[in-house]
Amino acid sequence: MNQNVSTKKQTMSIFPKLKDWQLFGVLLVIPVILQTVIIAMVLTNSDLVRLSFGFMINPVRIADMLSAIPSGLVMVISVLTIVFISLIFCWLYSLGVNLHRKLPETAVLKLPVFKVFLFISAAHEIFASIWMYFLFLEISSGEALDMKMLSITTPLHLISMCCAFYCFYFIAKALKSIELQKPATFADCKATFFLVWLFPVGIWLIQPKINKLFQ
Repeated sequence: MNQNVSTKKQTMSIFPKLKDWQLFGVLLVIPVILQTVIIAMVLTNSDLVRLSFGFMINPVRIADMLSAIPSGLVMVISVLTIVFISLIFCWLYSLGVNLHRKLPETAVLKLPVFKVFLFISAAHEIFASIWMYFLFLEISSGEALDMKMLSITTPLHLISMCCAFYCFYFIAKALKSIELQKPATFADCKATFFLVWLFPVGIWLIQPKINKLFQ
């Protein structure tokens, strides 16, 4: 049990030590390369190309176009999406947990709340990826959309966004509090908040600061 906890701590301590270009490569470059390969595979699908170019002359249903895309390929895309969403949330989790350990005594941030909200946001994103796969199967088979599910996912998405914003604020405030060695206000950390939010641009400005703290 203790060994598992130690391994988890070591894994979570990797992200703060990664250089900005390394983190950028793991979280963005590799997914883009894989996505490009998948798009190339789709574009070489003769049936899909024929339907796409013939759409203006002889319009077809969207379901007919989607049915030309192999469901296995869409499943691969969904799985890859879940993997890289998980990596992004692992990075956010490692920032929150590791920064919390370095907070000055006067700065109070509730780590359990951060963990719960991050879990809610991550669970929603993973659920959305899985749901999109089944939505693709539903549309490509010509079935009517389940409006009840759409009505449920909309408020869930809003809740997930609120949870994500709190996590961004938690990380920004923790980082600024450590830099100032006093509790940071929103005015102090608002720039950092937007940098965390503006992924992946913020990586280039935030990660060097994180590296200095964990060298």
